[in-house]
Amino acid sequence: MAIESPLFQSSMELLGHSFSHFNVSEELDRKLVILHLANAVELILKDLVLDSVKRDALKILSFPSYKKG
Repeated sequence: MAIESPLFQSSMELLGHSFSHFNVSEELDRKLVILHLANAVELILKDLVLDSVKRDALKILSFPSYKKG
């Protein structure tokens, strides 16, 4: 997971935004905290999956039997 990844950056913005809603005592803000936290976790997980897929694809393409063609 790279810090410059758009998914990671968006998830960090959502985490920060959820903390700003956490400090307000209205019911709507409490709901927004949960929604933003869930969305941030989803984006982090997607970023991790994409990183692992890219890493595995590079391993497969660099495997010697692939180079023989």
